[in-house]
Amino acid sequence: VDLTVRVVQSANAGEDGSVTLNEDDEPVNLFDYLGGNPDEGGTWSSGNGSFDPAIDEPGNYTYTVGTESCKSRPNKSRVSYRWRYYYW
Repeated sequence: VDLTVRVVQSANAGEDGSVTLNEDDEPVNLFDYLGGNPDEGGTWSSGNGSFDPAIDEPGNYTYTVGTESCKSRPNKSRVSYRWRYYYW
């Protein structure tokens, strides 16, 4: 009888991050705002990780990476707006 044991590297979703945008800023890739060294190929709680401040709602977006048997702890990019006020 043989027994094969395989050890796989744990997935890494990085560390929580944040970004503050103006509502007229260009879209950003939320992956760029995760801290640490996150693995690529994960999924976002909403959308595909692209955030357009002109149409998307600010808040927490959760990134998860890994297989069912070896998932990393999900991490978040928090998005907030910096409002501009115009007076005439």
